[in-house]
Amino acid sequence: MRLYAILRDLYGRDNDALELPDGSTVRSVIELLMGRNSELASFLERRLGSLITLVNGLYAPLDQRLSDGDTIDLMPPASGGCDDLGILSRDGMPSVDNILRDARKHAGDEGLGALLIYVGVVKSPVDGANVEELFYEVHREYTMRRFREISEEIKRRYGVKYVRIYHAEGPLKPGDPAMIISIQGVGRRETLEAMRDAIELVKHTTGIWKIERRGDGEYWVLGDGERIERRSVKSGRDPSVSPQ
Repeated sequence: MRLYAILRDLYGRDNDALELPDGSTVRSVIELLMGRNSELASFLERRLGSLITLVNGLYAPLDQRLSDGDTIDLMPPASGGCDDLGILSRDGMPSVDNILRDARKHAGDEGLGALLIYVGVVKSPVDGANVEELFYEVHREYTMRRFREISEEIKRRYGVKYVRIYHAEGPLKPGDPAMIISIQGVGRRETLEAMRDAIELVKHTTGIWKIERRGDGEYWVLGDGERIERRSVKSGRDPSVSPQ
């Protein structure tokens, strides 16, 4: 079993080996963990419906039966394609000029006259406190797969032609771009509708989490802005510190 982000902090470690009876499910694992750790139990009880669970790297519902040797990933709700996609460092994020250069070619060759670019940047202050840094932790395998799935879903649903998704990982400063999505289609109406949906899917269905470091402490940021102070949960390995 592997735990990520705030679940790791609550449990006090990022992995564990479990022995379960025959017929156990993903839900059985969660119930076992909740029985071991009251703080983790309190956290999960209110968020079980939005927990991301994988078995051997593939999405798994809570009632999926487990086999001997399975690897289970438990991930909290995401904080925070694709014809081009990426999980990138702060310095690797594409520039708007580069996106426009590519879009001009498609506009001239394929009649795609609507290009929408969304850039999410690190903000400060938050709740009256200055943000010193955001640290993004990413489950790369799951997130890259979700980027591809989101791209195909958006193109199929809205009829747009190109969907590009980029997200930063690691430390960012206020003003740094954290997420860039560009969508190109024939007309503005479907492109605008596609962008709204794409942003929500990236923010809520991928394995991306963030720690907000600010003047009054460190906070895990979940879902639509819910913040939980790190010192209020058990401390595990800090994902922003490289092992020696």
